[in-house]
Amino acid sequence: MKIDIHTHTHFSHGKNSPAEMLKSALEKKVKVLGFSEHSPRPKDFSYGEKYDYQEKLVKKFPDYQKEVLSLQEKYNESNEIQVLFGIEQDFFPGYEKWISDFFSSYNFDYKIGSVHFLGNWGFDVSLDIAKWEAFSAQEKHKKYEEYFSLVNKMIDSGLFDVAAHLDLIKIFTADEFNKWKKGSEAKAIFENTLQKTKEKGMSLEISSAGLRKPCREIYPCKEILEIASEMKIPISFASDAHVALDVACDFDLLHEYASNFGYKEQAYFKKGEMILEGI
Repeated sequence: MKIDIHTHTHFSHGKNSPAEMLKSALEKKVKVLGFSEHSPRPKDFSYGEKYDYQEKLVKKFPDYQKEVLSLQEKYNESNEIQVLFGIEQDFFPGYEKWISDFFSSYNFDYKIGSVHFLGNWGFDVSLDIAKWEAFSAQEKHKKYEEYFSLVNKMIDSGLFDVAAHLDLIKIFTADEFNKWKKGSEAKAIFENTLQKTKEKGMSLEISSAGLRKPCREIYPCKEILEIASEMKIPISFASDAHVALDVACDFDLLHEYASNFGYKEQAYFKKGEMILEGI
């Protein structure tokens, strides 16, 4: 059963409309499609003039809601597909009330929590590949630790249903990350983060997006998923599609990946309630 909970549209930096994303999902026999557009961010956090899309997103967010709810109304009484109205919210420490107030303005089915910024630095844009390459191994390791510290704060906030692409920080430095993750300190960090995820009743996203990024790896890595499976943390599948073609991209690989760790069910959320279906 194909369930894709993480997609983006032309209301942010995606390329296609919600209707076009849904058409692709129907063609791929997806049974549950979650729209999880990026959230507006506090003004202090920007990718810079070249990459940022905040002005458009803030202006058009009500239109995003209107279009997704219209698709819900059209399809959710049918047997073709269920449409979910979600959000991917960047987490910024100290802005918990700002995030909570934003959530209260919309009736989201679920909220995906993610970390894309270390301080005011949006670390995952291709413009900064050279910056990453200039870091020493030790500096990279410190960035990994800083990242997971922020992920922990995101989870501790209790604001979210899903933990997105948990090792996104490896996006441009997979070789060094793969060395770092083998150490005892990294394992302890993973265990701590996943224990928090379990305690908050969240699901762990398994995403094919990394296969299309420079790291060329599924999010999260095997070391993280092994611990998650031992802790019996629910999982959710995600494409993080920004174009219609990528909806449910490489889901056969994701399902096989999860099954290798003993997973037989996948989670999605409707009006904040976790629902489990077979893989």
